[in-house]
Amino acid sequence: MSYSETADKQNLPNFSLVREPLGITKISDLSPTDMRKVQSLALIELTALFDLRGIELKRRKAKAKIKDAGVFGSPLTTLIEWDRKRTNLPTIKIPQVLREIIIFLEAKALKDEGILRKSGSAARIKLLKQDIENRFGPNPDTSAIAESSLWRDAHPHDVAALLKLFLRELPDPLLTTEYIDAFHSCEMISERKEQLQALNLLIILLHEMHRDSLQFLLSFLGLVVANEPYNKMGLNNVAMITAPNLFMARKQSKREASTTAASQDLKRAAGTSNIVRMLIKYHRLLWTVPAFMLTQVRHMHRAETSAKKHTTQSKDKYKVKFFQGKTKDGNKKSSSAKQPLEYEAVKGVIRVQAPDMLISSMAVQLDNTITASDIIARFQRQSERIRQTGSQTKPVVINNTTHALFEVGGNIHQRCLDPDTNMSALMRVNPDASWFIKPRTGT
Repeated sequence: MSYSETADKQNLPNFSLVREPLGITKISDLSPTDMRKVQSLALIELTALFDLRGIELKRRKAKAKIKDAGVFGSPLTTLIEWDRKRTNLPTIKIPQVLREIIIFLEAKALKDEGILRKSGSAARIKLLKQDIENRFGPNPDTSAIAESSLWRDAHPHDVAALLKLFLRELPDPLLTTEYIDAFHSCEMISERKEQLQALNLLIILLHEMHRDSLQFLLSFLGLVVANEPYNKMGLNNVAMITAPNLFMARKQSKREASTTAASQDLKRAAGTSNIVRMLIKYHRLLWTVPAFMLTQVRHMHRAETSAKKHTTQSKDKYKVKFFQGKTKDGNKKSSSAKQPLEYEAVKGVIRVQAPDMLISSMAVQLDNTITASDIIARFQRQSERIRQTGSQTKPVVINNTTHALFEVGGNIHQRCLDPDTNMSALMRVNPDASWFIKPRTGT
């Protein structure tokens, strides 16, 4: 991953991703098939990076079985399972309770002084917690949901306290039991850029539900920091308060002297706080896939395709060919036998398909400057012309916010393209790909 760097008053440099012709790839841009390959590569890269710096890559084993509690104390997988069953929405990836808490705080609390730092009312928090259990638990009380004034009457500091409680009580934390020690070990890396690379690899390795929930949380924390002039909560304050809720407390041995343990706890608190500072400040950078890893994924796809082709050809050697492509008269070969292609693709022209739109496909002549965004814009203009000249009256909205161009097949399974992707450069890398315009989907 390449970065450009500038100074920053918070002692953390301002990194930005270097734009590349093939575009920046976010983690959410890749299909699950491609992400599994990326994760296998990320583990290799992280192990090598830690070895280079003399750091042990510690991976804790997750508990074999976690007993489900209520909303507070159940793992993300259980909460999402309840949400999907209750709402009949199988695409939910972030627990509804976490989503609604953060949405409330973004709407009502960003400018409240001391948000996340000030404690709320213990009595109100207890009542609010019970209301949340009734609404989001395994057996929701439908009457309570209908009459609930859950968020309407809630106090921002009470809700912020419940957010921290929710994070603390997760049996498998957002950073996961498996990799939480590795996140903390990033503090042992002296070079800031290498720390960032290690954190990026760890984010890639997280389970999708944990990664999406963590991103949602960090985006909110970034907004809190952005409103520091109003809420008096800068990056250091927010990180220091959030860190204990993301990192599990270290278990002390009975042999440790109290002074030694206290010293170690202070050191750990400072280290975890610094990691959270970086997670908040750089979260947009961390949720991307390094270009060199995407190149390796393409090589892996080519190797798999080649192996499958070789296996198929080997099997075909032993097949008895009874008909040899003959028709009923026994002489002429059928039209399905090998024939020249009906047409050859014009050099530099791609066929972009949009099955669910007014225009189902469009041939696009590429040049050295055309981008994925330009192709989206062409579909928008052409669709608008069709709407104006035909019977279609509903406005057509196709832009980089609502739709994306997808690279499908060839040496990748599926990738949602960055609007700035240079299409000629990508065609040279993946000439066998198909191209589709599809609506963007949220988490």
